[in-house]
Amino acid sequence: MTTILHFGFPKTGTTYLQQVFRRSAETLQGAGVIYPAVGKDFKARPLKHLTAKRPQPQAGEELDALRSVIDADVAQNPGAHILLSVEEIAATVMSHINATTIGSLRDYLYRWGEEVRLIVYVRRPEDFYLSMMQEKLKRSGGLVAPENFRTDFARIIRTYEEAFNTRAIVRPFEPQQWREGDLLVDFLDQIRDLADVDHTALSSEVKRSNESLSAESMFVLDLLRRFPENMNDVPDYSFAASERFWRALRTISEEAGYTSKPKLFRHVAEAVAAANLYDTEELYNRYGVSFGNQSKSSDDVPPSEGVRLSEVEGLVPLNRDHALRMISVFCARENAYRVKNT
Repeated sequence: MTTILHFGFPKTGTTYLQQVFRRSAETLQGAGVIYPAVGKDFKARPLKHLTAKRPQPQAGEELDALRSVIDADVAQNPGAHILLSVEEIAATVMSHINATTIGSLRDYLYRWGEEVRLIVYVRRPEDFYLSMMQEKLKRSGGLVAPENFRTDFARIIRTYEEAFNTRAIVRPFEPQQWREGDLLVDFLDQIRDLADVDHTALSSEVKRSNESLSAESMFVLDLLRRFPENMNDVPDYSFAASERFWRALRTISEEAGYTSKPKLFRHVAEAVAAANLYDTEELYNRYGVSFGNQSKSSDDVPPSEGVRLSEVEGLVPLNRDHALRMISVFCARENAYRVKNT
C-alpha cells in the first residue's frame, strides 16, 4: 500500500483534480485507490493544520476525523492505495514549510505505512507571479515587486523529499507537456504503476473554477484597498467581506466586457524570470522540468510612476477609464446593498 500525496502549489489545477477525485471516489476505489474525505469535503483539508501559520482550535478534531475516515477506508479496502490531495500545505502564505512541520505531516501519514509517493505541478515563474498577485489583491492592497518575488518551488519540494526520504514526481503545469494534453490523464500517468485508472470512467465534467481577474479589476481592488496614512482606524475586512468585494468587481468587469486575460509588461516578466532563475535551473537539473515557449507579455510602455494611481499600472496594461467606471458602478451597487441590509 502506497500513500500518494499530491501537495498542489496554488494555481496548478489542484481544485479541478480534487473535485474529479471526489466525484469519482467509487470508481477509483474499484481500481484500487481510495480517496478519503471528511463529510462533503472534496480534499484532505485537515492536513493543513499540520503546517498552518495560525493554529486553529478545531485542528485536533478535524485531524482525528480524517484519520478515522482513512482507517475505515483502509479496513474496507485492504491493499488499496491512499490518494490525498491538498493545496494549503504547499502555500507559503498560510503555511510554515520546514523540516519540523513537514516532519509532523510525515508522522501523521506514516500511520498507514512508509511508502509515500509525492506528486506536484509547478508553473513558469512569470505566470505564477501574475496569479499570486491577483490572489494577493483579493485580500489586501499592494504588490510584491517583481524582483523580490520568489517561487520557492525547489526548496519546498526538497523539504518534502528530505522528510519522506523519497524523490518527488515534479511535472510542469503546461498543457503542451501533459499526457494527451490533459491534466487528469497526466496525473493518472504518474501512478499508472500502482493503479491502472481509466480516466474516461472518472467524472471529469466538473465546473472548472476560473477566479482570474481582468487588469481593470486588479486596479480597482488595489485602489480601493489603499487608505490615507492618517486614518486612525483602517478597515480590516473579514474573509467573507473580501470574497464579496472581489467577486462583485469581477461581475462588473464581465458585464462591461472587460474580460481579456492580463499580460505582464515585458520588463516585469523579465524581472520575475531573472529573480527566479536559480529555481528554474534547479527544477531542470534535478527533475528535468523545463517550460515551453516564452510567457506571453506586453510590449506596451507603462505610464510613468508619477502619474500612476496604482502599482497595478506598472505591472499590466489596463484601461484606466474603464477601471474608474467600474468604481462608480461598484459604489452605486454597494450603497444600494447597504440600504437594503440596514
